[in-house]
Amino acid sequence: MKLTKMRSEAVNRLLGFYDHSFPVDFLKLIAEGRSCEIDFPDPALLFEIYDVEEIIDANEGLQMSEFLPNFFVFGGDRANEMLTFKLDEPNRWAVFMTPMIVMSEEDSDLLAGSFTEFLSKAIDVRHCQSTT
Repeated sequence: MKLTKMRSEAVNRLLGFYDHSFPVDFLKLIAEGRSCEIDFPDPALLFEIYDVEEIIDANEGLQMSEFLPNFFVFGGDRANEMLTFKLDEPNRWAVFMTPMIVMSEEDSDLLAGSFTEFLSKAIDVRHCQSTT
């Protein structure tokens, strides 16, 4: 897969900014475009997977490393819920729905054991909108 220079720079910035080995399928998806919408059946919500810059901004702006250090934001429902990856074991890279206001591990709900499983549970994935 050939990435435009802007997209590959953004993904490289994400990889350089965070000391994590992100799931390959997640990196491929965010490298393909700007953002993606995911219709999820249970709970019945429309989630957005943010573009790379917005992912970085969300984690910095919400001060995730301070308030919820074992989670990483990569999307949400644009209202009350964030899509987060769990960064520590035993659920490393599991996908959770985390309340934006409470921001607590105890109130986070497991949606899928992996990003691949999360995508497979979706009713519809409106593919990433290209930035070029």
